[in-house]
Amino acid sequence: MNGSADKFKSMIGFAKRSGKIAYGLDTVKSAKKLYMLAVSDTASKNLTDNMITVARRRSIPLLRVPELESIVGNNCKALGISNADMTSCIMNYVKSGESEYSLL
Repeated sequence: MNGSADKFKSMIGFAKRSGKIAYGLDTVKSAKKLYMLAVSDTASKNLTDNMITVARRRSIPLLRVPELESIVGNNCKALGISNADMTSCIMNYVKSGESEYSLL
């Protein structure tokens, strides 16, 4: 991976520190405004399907993230980002093709 390979991890770190992450399916469902969702590649089919449904209903992107739990730092298999600028940065990075993350 090249030098920008940690951009997703950096943005998640910024989002954590600024309180812009909704952790878990229930919190994601009840959050007022989210701009992006992410689900771990280790999440159950049921959780992944639920996150796909939420993303479609809200018309926001959903990323599949390898080992999301290790990036977030706990057993979180699903999250939402409530900051538009952070989401834009993450999505530009993912769309650049430089990352291992994929849109669902």
